[in-house]
Amino acid sequence: MSRAMKGQMSIDYIIAIVIFFFFVVYFLWQVTNVIPRYLQQIEEQRIRSEAYQISELILNDAGQPNNWDQLAYSQIVRIGLSDHNIQKTNVINAAKAAALNTFCSTQGQQALRTMMRTDLQFSIFLVDRGDGTTYVTCSPASTVNRGFSATIKRVTAMDNNRFAELTVQTWRQ
Repeated sequence: MSRAMKGQMSIDYIIAIVIFFFFVVYFLWQVTNVIPRYLQQIEEQRIRSEAYQISELILNDAGQPNNWDQLAYSQIVRIGLSDHNIQKTNVINAAKAAALNTFCSTQGQQALRTMMRTDLQFSIFLVDRGDGTTYVTCSPASTVNRGFSATIKRVTAMDNNRFAELTVQTWRQ
């Protein structure tokens, strides 16, 4: 008859604890490697989503009030380039495009960011597809250290019977 002595461990028990310890360390190491990549992908999707939202707002919203292009800057709530009289999607009012370009050059891109309610940096370009005429160029003064950026390009019609390409690029500074 063998009696187990108190305070002694078998070699099987020690091996099991060592294997368990290495498994726990490996699991924690894997988790710490996966979570930052996952969070980065979430941020990239948010940047893409905001780029699309900004393009949608500019392209298919008339702004608030509808005649914002004829008002003082202090009276503008939201900027949109759609013509509320036409009542069609993806048709830009050329006068509003010119007003947006003037707004950007006089008030600055930061004022537009505040109006769009976004914390991301963004650039907006509206260029004629036929002759290359630039209708809107709105970009921050400094675009260094962008990191991840998302670009949305959309083809649209103008109310002057021309086609244009709207490009919206967003990034976190």
